[in-house]
Amino acid sequence: MRARAVTAAASAAAVLLTCAPAHALPTMIRLGYTDCASCHISPQGGGPLNAYGRGIDAAQSLSGGEVEPSPDTRLTQTCASTCRNRAHGRPSARARTSSGRG
Repeated sequence: MRARAVTAAASAAAVLLTCAPAHALPTMIRLGYTDCASCHISPQGGGPLNAYGRGIDAAQSLSGGEVEPSPDTRLTQTCASTCRNRAHGRPSARARTSSGRG
């Protein structure tokens, strides 16, 4: 019985010591990003950012007006925003402005 308890304790310690801490930012959740794949290449998050994530990172790192996204980034941001809005049942920006609610 003692050997089993020691083995269980050693296994638990090994798992806890090898786990990397999560670096999820609560700010991103508050901004409506419910999954890591919005900004990261890996769906689990962490590591390299996709084009949209790089644009968000640049926008959050600089003062307003200092960032002028490239046309490709702007298209990516528009598509990602539209997909997020549809997933949450919200109208797109274009639909809001054309209906007078913008």
